[in-house]
Amino acid sequence: MGLTLFYLATIAAYAVFQWEYLLKMDPNEFGDFLAGAFGPVALFWLVCGYFQQSAELRQNTRAIRLQADALEQQVIELRLSVEHQEELVRETRRHVDFATEDGTRRDLRELQRNAPVANIMRFESFALESDRLFTVTLRNDGASVVVLDVTSDQAAIDNVRQTPWETSKAVQMRLSKKAGFLYGPGVEVRATIHYRDHNGTLGTLVVSSVADNVEDGFQTARVVS
Repeated sequence: MGLTLFYLATIAAYAVFQWEYLLKMDPNEFGDFLAGAFGPVALFWLVCGYFQQSAELRQNTRAIRLQADALEQQVIELRLSVEHQEELVRETRRHVDFATEDGTRRDLRELQRNAPVANIMRFESFALESDRLFTVTLRNDGASVVVLDVTSDQAAIDNVRQTPWETSKAVQMRLSKKAGFLYGPGVEVRATIHYRDHNGTLGTLVVSSVADNVEDGFQTARVVS
């Protein structure tokens, strides 16, 4: 800027001292004088503008590159954050699955601790012509429960309803033929014991007996579940 002012001052001083000569110039000569006088200034500022624009472009390029680096870093951080969140989700799922399995195991152990364990003490079968099929006596080697009912699709069962079944105590079931019952080899009679433990949880035990043949009928029984 100072150089430009100095140059303009020089042109002005020349014009003052050569005023009479400038007045005698033809218009085209005066235009050539002005072009020659101010052309270097215009060229100088054109060159300065070019270098200044080049510097601004370099700064803009540097700024864009820094923004690109910052965006790339943000992408990397976001990717790491997503991976971390996924790992947290997997870890949480593992904890939930473990807690669920552990809770299920505890519930199963609790049910087993509170469930009766039936063992057959005595089994008595009846003649084929009798209305009765067999009588089975079960001892409870597990927890004390209350027998609510005993049901069977093949037989009628009496004398076992709302019966306390305490530990080491026995309960007896008598099974009789239902209408239309037919003997045959392999015929199975199942009796389901419905009980309630001391926590109020309901459960079942199944006693099964299979006829070996028509002549002998039912000879043994077993606890299925």
